[in-house]
Amino acid sequence: MDTGVSWKEKPKVKKQKYSIEYYPGTSRLMIIEGMSAPAVSEKLDVRTGLLYRWRKEHLAELAGSGRGYEN
Repeated sequence: MDTGVSWKEKPKVKKQKYSIEYYPGTSRLMIIEGMSAPAVSEKLDVRTGLLYRWRKEHLAELAGSGRGYEN
């Protein structure tokens, strides 16, 4: 099957940007609501790895460690 794209060529995918206000809401779904990262990922169309990172940063922010949502 010819897709018209060589295996060496990768189509450009635009990187999704999320606002800083978006992070706590997504991590709250996992922490407070008890949803799994894959479930939140599917629901919000966000990569699972990002969700784990946001949750880690959110917990650090709540703990007052001074690290959280660094861009």
